[in-house]
Amino acid sequence: MTNHHKNKLENIKTITIGYARVSSTDNRQELGLEVQKEALNFCDKLYIEKDSGGKQERLQLQKALIFAKACANQGIKTSFIVYKLDRLTRKMFHLSAIIEDLTNHGIHLQSLHENIETDSLTGKFFCLMLGYVAEWELQAISERTKDGLRKAKEKGVK
Repeated sequence: MTNHHKNKLENIKTITIGYARVSSTDNRQELGLEVQKEALNFCDKLYIEKDSGGKQERLQLQKALIFAKACANQGIKTSFIVYKLDRLTRKMFHLSAIIEDLTNHGIHLQSLHENIETDSLTGKFFCLMLGYVAEWELQAISERTKDGLRKAKEKGVK
């Protein structure tokens, strides 16, 4: 972190970092993104991304996590907020790694839609359970897409 950022954060006692994501890079999911941005409008800093939740390497997510850890390492009480847990990731093991990483840095993770926080073992359990559901949904979406493409190809549609 640069000295400029350190100086800006010196007098901050708490910070809330939001992360919003939609899968599509075109404007088909713009309303979904607006819903997330509106719900996260109280955040001090908001990272926005248009990329698949199945991908682990997402630039804005990485930036948000790095910033959150830098804040926490400076003694700032840090909260990482998402509108819905599957906006963070659709891979259970990735979610587990994120939760562990944030917990190790003393960062509070909260999902607004599910009303879940990772400050307790029960909260972590529910997050991971929903992580399995999100991964299952991702697989189901992929299978439906493949079936639809196969059916379209059978009918001669390109």
